[in-house]
Amino acid sequence: MQRVSQLGYVGFGVSDLDAWASFSTDILGLQRADDDDSSIQRYRMDEYRNRLLVHQQDADDVSFIGWELDDQRALHAMAEQLSAAGVEVKQASAEAAAKRKVAELLTFDDPMGLRSELYYGAQLAFEQPFHSP
Repeated sequence: MQRVSQLGYVGFGVSDLDAWASFSTDILGLQRADDDDSSIQRYRMDEYRNRLLVHQQDADDVSFIGWELDDQRALHAMAEQLSAAGVEVKQASAEAAAKRKVAELLTFDDPMGLRSELYYGAQLAFEQPFHSP
């Protein structure tokens, strides 16, 4: 049986991006990550390029959860397990994987309708060590 190696990231839809920027850096001590994508704010807490992703929407709620697997073999084995259990797993586009800063991305909805994302190959930023503000 294949297992997830770790919770990789969490995405939130928020009504007030400025309040979340302050909360993420001033309270949680996360570092704002530089990015070309202006539709999402990324925050780091370690060598990963993003652990918290925040985007604008009307209501404040969790939008997605990213689950990391060790490698491509593990990713596809997990997809097979989920499919065998009746869960519809979808291959995300290369563009979607690039936006999440991962090598490959699969998605499915949990029983409550929350999107879960399975991935491997997270981009790391060792050249830019984490620095909490």
